[in-house]
Amino acid sequence: MLKRNFVSSAILLLFAVRLYASDSAALTLIHAGLTAQGGEAKLRALRSVQWEANGYRNELEQSERPEGPYIVQMNELTEIHDLAAHRYLNRQVSSLYPVARFTNSVVVANYVAMRLVSSQGAAAPPQQTAQPGTPQQVQSAQERMALSPERLLLTALDAPDLHVAPDTTLQSISQNVVLFTFDGAPVTIYLNPYTHLPTAVDYSGPLAHSNFWNYLGDVTMRTSFSFWWLAKGGIHLPLQWNVEENGLPDSMFVISELKIDEPLDESELTIPDEVRKRYSPDSKSADLEARPLGIPGQPAKELKPGVVSYRVFGTRLLSAKTMALSFWKRQSLRAIP
Repeated sequence: MLKRNFVSSAILLLFAVRLYASDSAALTLIHAGLTAQGGEAKLRALRSVQWEANGYRNELEQSERPEGPYIVQMNELTEIHDLAAHRYLNRQVSSLYPVARFTNSVVVANYVAMRLVSSQGAAAPPQQTAQPGTPQQVQSAQERMALSPERLLLTALDAPDLHVAPDTTLQSISQNVVLFTFDGAPVTIYLNPYTHLPTAVDYSGPLAHSNFWNYLGDVTMRTSFSFWWLAKGGIHLPLQWNVEENGLPDSMFVISELKIDEPLDESELTIPDEVRKRYSPDSKSADLEARPLGIPGQPAKELKPGVVSYRVFGTRLLSAKTMALSFWKRQSLRAIP
């Protein structure tokens, strides 16, 4: 009996030693990365990061087949991370040639989200409305800031389950790998062994399920960072982000103007009381099966028996009997005969 207890204790001790060694190796890698980015103290002291960027999104859900070619949506992006006050702004001016040009904004402040939506079709004047956002947008904003380059390694460092994984090859070179859990979902960071900067991060939590990806079940979002820039105060941040979802090229953007700890426009980060009062922290995610086709407020019209018209971004889609969204296999609107 004594011998059995001794063996069990020895196994537990060996496991603890290995776990400690794994955690120690992960901490070493993260500290090296923080040093390469300018230092832990400088990154923790950041009060705000904001940028202007240009890029595109591949409309995988609208394109004819998953492997491409894709319908491309060109984007002009503004993003503000108010790290001191935990506020967030994301504004996209999108052009889907030759169909429409529209603007979508999300503001998060004090755990409340607001959406600003404006659109302009070929024949319609621009319209803008402020609407309460959703708890999912609040969570996505928090995750976006926590997993952005200025906070990514700090988030990893603060994770209680941070540990190292075997090196793997990414972008044709061996990468150091660390893993941890964030918002109940796995995070994997790939670190360049020469520069110690993050090459990419994989995440499978709520942020990965934004927009159309919300309806696909398990999704892993990989964000690759490149074009590293020595910014204000000796802080290294990447100017180019490339995003893949489940291995498919989703979007990319390149930052044209980067601001660190500069004055913020309070009007862009303020949610009016009228919108704040209508915000519901208990609202649920949208049910795809219950969502009608077309634009909200412009319901389908039956032009004649068996022919239904849906308006989408200023264009009209006609359907025999009805229309269905085949989101994944064919990713296109098609008629049901």
